[in-house]
Amino acid sequence: MKALITALLFTASLLVANSAMSTMPINEYVESKQNEQKWSVTGVYLNGVGVGATMAAAILLQQNLPSLFCQPKEIELGRKDYTRLIDAFIAKNDIPDETPVETVLIMALITAFPCK
Repeated sequence: MKALITALLFTASLLVANSAMSTMPINEYVESKQNEQKWSVTGVYLNGVGVGATMAAAILLQQNLPSLFCQPKEIELGRKDYTRLIDAFIAKNDIPDETPVETVLIMALITAFPCK
């Protein structure tokens, strides 16, 4: 798992280096929590990222392809859940400030819902 985290963080750092990519670094995510208007927009954005990741994982599983994570069908996640997953992952791991929050959310989903 540590190797996977390292690989994804390395990949994320390459994406950040590309100015054409538009991601939200962790430090911006943390700062947005201090501003109600920014936090509202951040929540909507993270919900979209989470829903997209969940849909992609479900499609892979339906096609009998390996998925990054296997969220149980009876669990429905929303923006508050995604925020809790991100915050817990940040608390347990040494995440550089420039790491995209999108990468952290995917890693948090992988950690919370591993495929067996």
